[in-house]
Amino acid sequence: MLIFILFALAPDSTIQLDRVYNTIEQYNNTIYLAPFIGNSIYAMKTSSIKKTVTFSDDVNYRIKDFAITPFVIYLNNGRTIEKYYLSSGIKDEIFVSKNISSFIVTPNEELIVCDYDKAELIFLDFIYNRRLTISDMNIKDICFYDDILYALTNNTIYLYDEYGNIEEKVKIPETSTNIMVKDSTIFLYSKGKNRLHIRNNAWQIIDLTHGVSGIAVLGHVLVILDDKGSSLYFYDLSYFE
Repeated sequence: MLIFILFALAPDSTIQLDRVYNTIEQYNNTIYLAPFIGNSIYAMKTSSIKKTVTFSDDVNYRIKDFAITPFVIYLNNGRTIEKYYLSSGIKDEIFVSKNISSFIVTPNEELIVCDYDKAELIFLDFIYNRRLTISDMNIKDICFYDDILYALTNNTIYLYDEYGNIEEKVKIPETSTNIMVKDSTIFLYSKGKNRLHIRNNAWQIIDLTHGVSGIAVLGHVLVILDDKGSSLYFYDLSYFE
């Protein structure tokens, strides 16, 4: 495994946030943020952060991760995935388990869920019935890009097609907790640490001047929510090509 190492890459710019966030997502050229405990999702408009939607009366709602579509916000609290309708404010429970490590929503509004407790990768159809289950897979995180599902385990990334067939297996240089894919580039990181593993033709290890809670891509910019959840750091994507 060929690995290149770059040290202490500095950001192009930084924004200090008005509160602490835990999760970052990008949808429709907008950055969205959520706290670990709270009942609202926030959006970044230019350099300011504004509350976009309040989805619950419970101010102690746990937000492990979330996904946004034109009409719905999907919320994972670690044990339940709920579907919040933006127009009506109705919230439906669509999946329940003891430990939901990750989920994604496909362009066809189908869900793929990692049940870490049962070691299952579950493909749900558009009415949230199981259409496929892959067993004996302790998956930490998943990402969906260009009709391929990337599933991160302790030492390997599995690439699946929409039918659950393995397209490729990629060995990783170091155990990580999270994965993101943009074009042909794979980004790995572990929450709280200040290191990225990035793969184009070969793996690169990039040490940052701050820790990482989450990452997202906005246009040609990599946006990193720091480990304290209080700052956003912006890097030109060309640094990682």
